[in-house]
Parts: sequence; C-alpha cells; structure tokens
Amino acid sequence: MILLFLACSTPTPGPARSAPIQARQAIASDVQAAHRLRMEGDRPGALAAYEAAIARDPDDLLARLAVGELLRSEGRWEDALPHLRRAAELAPQSPVPHEHLAVCLHELARHEEAREALDRAEALGSDQIGVLGPVIRR
Repeated sequence: MILLFLACSTPTPGPARSAPIQARQAIASDVQAAHRLRMEGDRPGALAAYEAAIARDPDDLLARLAVGELLRSEGRWEDALPHLRRAAELAPQSPVPHEHLAVCLHELARHEEAREALDRAEALGSDQIGVLGPVIRR
C-alpha cells in the first residue's frame, strides 16, 4: 500500500494546491488516520477517514486513489469506479491510477475500457504490464 502512494507522487493540481495550509494539514491528517486504521484492520474506519478527506477536498489524489483501492479490494467495483476515474484525471501522467482503473473496469466486465486504461498505464511507463496485461488483454 505504501508503494502505491510513493509511485503516484504527482502533486495535486488545481485549487487544492493553493488551499490554506490548515486545510491541507487537516486533509493530510485524515489520510494518515485512514492509512493507520486500514493497517490496523479497521476498514470501515479507514473508509470513513478517507471520505472525510474527500469531503474536505474532492480533488485530493491520495484519498481518491486510496478509497478507490480499498473499495475495489472489497469487491465493491461500482463504488470504486468514480474514485479511480477521478484519481486518473487528477494524475494523468502517473501510471498507478490507470492500473487500478484497468483492474476495476476488468472486474466490471468493461473489457474495452479496461484495455484502454491499461494501454494508458503502459504508455506512462507502468511496471505492472507483465502482470496485468495477460489478464486484461485476453
């Protein structure tokens, strides 16, 4: 999970970047609490903390990606999809959100969209193509 966030280090674009420092600190605190809760096995608590961060800033990349990944890992693909799409929009030059989006779309049997997301991840230098490609592109 930590690697997920390190690999997706594109700065948050738009208004969030210029948000007041206190607001950004509150969002970071929500995201850190969510990570801790998830590591402790409290998935509902983690989801609530991620959603609190998103409520403060709907364009917070890490919160969007994390909540999408959490929902996806629980098999809640329809719920995860808007978060993963938004993460891909927020970090168009990072392969990580596109990889997660491709997996989610594949699980929803939206195979053409999944291949497109995977192609985008590959064009951005994804190191997961060897693992994801054979499954999604078949």
